[in-house]
Amino acid sequence: TTLGIYFEVVSQHNAPLPPDAQRFIQFSTVYQHSSGQRRLRETTLAYRWGSTDHMADLVTGFDQYASIALMARMAVEKTKHEPTMDILRWLDRNLIRLMARVAEYEKDAPQTFRLSPMFLLFPQFIFHLRRSPFLQVFNHSPDETTFHRCILMRENARNTAMMIQPHLRKFSFKGPPESVPLDAASIEHDAILLLDTYFHVVVFHGDTIAQWFKEKL
Repeated sequence: TTLGIYFEVVSQHNAPLPPDAQRFIQFSTVYQHSSGQRRLRETTLAYRWGSTDHMADLVTGFDQYASIALMARMAVEKTKHEPTMDILRWLDRNLIRLMARVAEYEKDAPQTFRLSPMFLLFPQFIFHLRRSPFLQVFNHSPDETTFHRCILMRENARNTAMMIQPHLRKFSFKGPPESVPLDAASIEHDAILLLDTYFHVVVFHGDTIAQWFKEKL
């Protein structure tokens, strides 16, 4: 089980954080060792507070896989008491707010929009999350929806990202296996595609490869 911990930071405008201020977090974990002993483990973390005045610090410390996992868990939690459309609008607002801060662009010139590699995958994850079975329940039984959401709330960041945006790999004679976009343009006659959605693995053979199978070559 992977736990997600959220902190709501409240700072008064008349009492701003001093420069280079540190924040400290301490976890106390009680567990039973294989020897039967009951043990207490203390874990203390220290990080420097980020500031919108120094966006470079925030950009370099951004983990888009962890961020989408936390956003997905918050969205799933909201499904308990909010309609789906409100959750989708909440995701859109947060994405727009983030992009407005971290992207480089000129007003009214979409062709100038640029994103740091640290944020490049985040909009894609939000795009797929909005259409995922974690939020969209059409054509899914209540049991399927509950199962998918339960697994999402327990898995780690990498597996969560794969559930939201499946991983597509291409195998061909042109080179080593490579990751390719989730797009019809990735289909080639002489290549094999492997789609890993975490819940399912799908193998697609191009026309030439499929013909070889039929001829038992």
